[in-house]
Amino acid sequence: MEAIDIFGKMVIEARDEAISSNIYMVEGRMKWPTNEYFTNKLEGFSSSQKEVIKEIVAKVADNTIHDLLTRLYNDTDTLYLGIKKPEDTEFKNAHVLSDGYNGDLLLDDGWIARFGKYPSIYNEL
Repeated sequence: MEAIDIFGKMVIEARDEAISSNIYMVEGRMKWPTNEYFTNKLEGFSSSQKEVIKEIVAKVADNTIHDLLTRLYNDTDTLYLGIKKPEDTEFKNAHVLSDGYNGDLLLDDGWIARFGKYPSIYNEL
């Protein structure tokens, strides 16, 4: 696995966890007080309405990560993202390893497709 993909896998694992926890909330499987508040608000929603909410959750996660990755990639004046494989001795500049993290996220063979538990809504339209 390339060093940039190690970073991408970490991003997608965080994405999947965020999506999972919110899907569990919509399904009423999360018992934290904040989640119960929203679960109670969703009691009158039909199954199809809840499915739309689950799709929106995934889209919000993808949009947020896409926008963050765009900013990380474009802000080379103040940010440096160094990445290394466990066997490497030095960090490599992630900016040099990629032509745009946001593209690495959403491409047909990108991070979501390769590492994600949930498909991107962008690839399904």
